[in-house]
Amino acid sequence: MNDQKRNRIFEVFSTNLSMVAERLGITIQSIDGEIIKEIIDPIYICPLCKQAFFKESLSQELENPLTLEDVPPVSLGGKPLILTCKKCNNSAGTKLDKPLV
Repeated sequence: MNDQKRNRIFEVFSTNLSMVAERLGITIQSIDGEIIKEIIDPIYICPLCKQAFFKESLSQELENPLTLEDVPPVSLGGKPLILTCKKCNNSAGTKLDKPLV
């Protein structure tokens, strides 16, 4: 179930990103710092750290995969609506969610 949700969110957001980048001429920086001039493969941007991730980053076996993020926190009735990288998801609870709760 979570794999399907992660895939669905990735597809929607990466399609939107591709259309916006093309129309506005936006350049995107990959995880390793390389500038992506043309989006060929779907890309997802972590909304917290602004790093670009490819579809392979959905694999939960990676060191820093894309994970489901609850918006707002579950304790406030939130639902998993976006993806963030694992590193950001782990730190968001302390930095962002705690003051809300």
